[in-house]
Amino acid sequence: SAQSTPTNAASFTYTLTFSETVTGVAAGDFSNTGTATGCSFDPGSDSGSSRTVTVSGCASGTVIPRFAANGASDSASNTGPALASTATSTITVDVTAPSVSSFTSAQSTPTNAASFTYTLTFSETVTGVAAGDFSNTGTATGCSFDPGTDTGSSRTVTVSGCSAGTVTPVFAANGA
Repeated sequence: SAQSTPTNAASFTYTLTFSETVTGVAAGDFSNTGTATGCSFDPGSDSGSSRTVTVSGCASGTVIPRFAANGASDSASNTGPALASTATSTITVDVTAPSVSSFTSAQSTPTNAASFTYTLTFSETVTGVAAGDFSNTGTATGCSFDPGTDTGSSRTVTVSGCSAGTVTPVFAANGA
């Protein structure tokens, strides 16, 4: 499979190649030996010596497709393969969105500090956190938010440039 991993794609494909032209390949000939549940396998049309198998409907976990023994037939009605065949690549499916575990500040209040920090912690490693993902619902105006380095599951968010008033930072839904 050329699918990047982890993925949150609704479907992805594997290529199954036989030593000769076969028929009789069906969805029921496939199973997942990984940890993802609910996977459906669609082997497409019955022609030639290869199949592009579409995998869909998987819950979060790993996908390692297995093709059943004797799941295909050649033109002489020989069935094979003699043993089940398992894919050599694993796809990790992650369809669970990250959530905010905590968003806290150790800053004493009130403060006249030019800047102060909040710690934003997610339920898993995230990427794509940007200054534009933050807003202030407090009474202070002109606040700027700097989420710092984009690694791991937590960010130290520096808040600066605020006028007098309260600061109540909000992280946007789907911000990471």
